Amino acid sequence: MAVPKKYLLGMNAKLYYGTAQAALSTLAEMTNVRDLSQTMEAGEADITTRANDGWEASASTLRTLSAEFETVWKPNDAGFQALKNAYLTNGNLRLAILTGAMNGEAAEGPVGDFVVTNFNNNQQLTEGVKVPVTVKLSLWDKWLQPPVTTDQLDFTVPAASIDTTVVGTFVAALGADMTGETLKFTIDTQSTAGVFAIVEGTGVISVLLNTNLGAAGTVHTLTIKMEYVNTGLPYALANCTITVAAAA
Repeated sequence: MAVPKKYLLGMNAKLYYGTAQAALSTLAEMTNVRDLSQTMEAGEADITTRANDGWEASASTLRTLSAEFETVWKPNDAGFQALKNAYLTNGNLRLAILTGAMNGEAAEGPVGDFVVTNFNNNQQLTEGVKVPVTVKLSLWDKWLQPPVTTDQLDFTVPAASIDTTVVGTFVAALGADMTGETLKFTIDTQSTAGVFAIVEGTGVISVLLNTNLGAAGTVHTLTIKMEYVNTGLPYALANCTITVAAAA
């Protein structure tokens, strides 16, 4: 049974690149990357008045986004060449700085066009030549985010319910910047195969095969997969439990 992710590891994070304003699905992974640090900050405006009980008050103003990482100097590496050319020509690169594979579970992060502002190199006698790189946002696109949901563990269904009996609706929402998308729901796994079905467009769960419901007290565990209809990436997984109750 699929298990929804509970934490993320830096080694599974991904950096994707492409030409300026390229579609997300066309970006290639930049694998020649060592530790990456992403920084997001906002300016501050002082909006303090006498009405704030003696406290200073601030408002967030313009935001900045940058990332620092290191690459190994590889003359035949396409990602390395893209970074170098962008720096030398003052050009833009489309980058997606994500917590995982864009077509995987729970990946999210900023997507936009970036300029390369630092392209140094370190030539140590006993080490490969490494290039510290700094990139800064020049054109914002979106914050890529999977469908937003949580485990939903309190569904019930009466014993001996007939096929098509509605159990409930699995709830999820679009990521904040994922405008123009719609959700698709599927059952990724269920503890007893074929007992329940879900409507792809609404998340409504119903009984598909009542003969396998079991007696009162039986607990069925489902893992629900939520995807975006247009792109299919990234997706989310969440658990659902359905307890068989005594017949009414």
